[in-house]
Amino acid sequence: MNDAITIEKLNCGYGSHPVLKGVSFSIRANEFFVIIGPNGSGKTTLLKAIAQLIPSSAGRFEIFGKPAGKYSIKALARTMAFVPQENLIDFPITVEEFVLSGRSPYQGILGIPDKKDIETARQAMEFTGINSLAHRKMDRLSGGERQRAFIAKAICQEPRIMLLDEPTASLDLAHQTRIMDLMEILQAEKGITVVMVSHDINLAAMYGNTILLLKDGRTVGQGPSSQILTYRILEEAYGCTLLVDESPLGHFPRVTPVPQRFKLDIS
Repeated sequence: MNDAITIEKLNCGYGSHPVLKGVSFSIRANEFFVIIGPNGSGKTTLLKAIAQLIPSSAGRFEIFGKPAGKYSIKALARTMAFVPQENLIDFPITVEEFVLSGRSPYQGILGIPDKKDIETARQAMEFTGINSLAHRKMDRLSGGERQRAFIAKAICQEPRIMLLDEPTASLDLAHQTRIMDLMEILQAEKGITVVMVSHDINLAAMYGNTILLLKDGRTVGQGPSSQILTYRILEEAYGCTLLVDESPLGHFPRVTPVPQRFKLDIS
């Protein structure tokens, strides 16, 4: 299978402050790839570097075998869509107008939508289950509705790669599952490569084909959840006591933090 993204010895940071230090990994096309790690490990910085929102100072970065720097802005927007963690909208644009803005990489200088743009936006809203909200204002939506609108806009770009930064943060359990199921369907039915940053190790284990674990801006490991989400690897990365066993839902790990009051010997 061809690689959607190939990164070798990537260095990246903010000003003189290095965040990513020689990070190397690859993401296969049509893969559900989840990036995890403790706070400050560089997860969001890595996702923004992949999205070309911040520059890298060194390393090789290819998208479908082509150097990332060779993509024009429009070509990049047709290839990758980025869904940020912060999705607040403080102006009264309708959901339909917001989703339709995802068609800008395909429009002319005047940005006038054609029939294909409108139909693509309608299909994206239907796919994410927000077609009934088309005429609602974005600033009037709940957190879960707004997150689905951002995903619909990203789908409207018709990308080959979807980048999501903590898409389930601040959502309740029902909305978390809905968003993750949506990403899984997006991967399976539309063939989109899903790259997601998550703090939730159990969601990563349930949905991710491949897990990338970061710590202090470096790669700890990359592989299936059964290989990466082990007690010894996670304890070293997170610095806390964890119980790791097999989930009753399938052959993937379940990770439980162990409170201080429990004296368990799980070594």
